[in-house]
Amino acid sequence: MSSSQLKTLYQAAGEVADHLYKIFKTLSEPEEYELSDFTDALIHPVEHLLLRFDSYILLLILYVVPVTPEWEGPSSREQHLKTWLVILSFCQIN
Repeated sequence: MSSSQLKTLYQAAGEVADHLYKIFKTLSEPEEYELSDFTDALIHPVEHLLLRFDSYILLLILYVVPVTPEWEGPSSREQHLKTWLVILSFCQIN
């Protein structure tokens, strides 16, 4: 994996963490928001995650799956993870 690929993966993980934190913070402190602000505070990070979902899954398939340890057979774990991620991505589209 090149340094550029590592940087891309690192940035994507940071984006996901930031948006999940925003969602968690909003849900854990609802009394601090007016109703319209509350929905806006939830909608923005959720929409961002949904828009980037496929690219995040692709990053996982391209960069993470190939370096996962082989626990069962030679690449069976990798194949299971790839299959699951592709199915997850497909279900999100439909």
